[in-house]
Amino acid sequence: MGSAGPHLQIVREIDAECLLIRLDSAQRCLIEAIANLAGAIDSSCPSKREYACAQLRLSQAILTRRPIFDAVCDFLRGRVVSVQRDAIAELCAADADLVAESARHISEWTNDRIEADWSGYRLESKRMRLSLGNLIELERAVLYPLLIAAAPETRFVPARY
Repeated sequence: MGSAGPHLQIVREIDAECLLIRLDSAQRCLIEAIANLAGAIDSSCPSKREYACAQLRLSQAILTRRPIFDAVCDFLRGRVVSVQRDAIAELCAADADLVAESARHISEWTNDRIEADWSGYRLESKRMRLSLGNLIELERAVLYPLLIAAAPETRFVPARY
């Protein structure tokens, strides 16, 4: 991919099928990272190394998804009717809200606090993971049909979660 990295490549390859495949891949990685974190904090006593690695993987998956999500929304805005644009705007607002909520969660749940209140962290982490999962489902409901319509010859079939 060179020094430009994957983010600039997305901008050069604006095509609905490519965006659909990239979004689906990013979402699968995010779902895997969510499940990985759930497994890491399933125990009744914390393993700092395990949950820290899982948190890092989740953060990386979120950061990987973001520019793809933005590229998809930018691509679709100019190709859809106003009702669909409104749905995309609502989805973007939900995404921004979750980013803010996630930042708050990360700043409040320091390693010391996690170890001091493991059960509280497990509960709050579960709530955040559910919010992320709900956002992915909303993305799939709003964006996938629009991308598929914009790429009528695609053979790509998104995975079911």
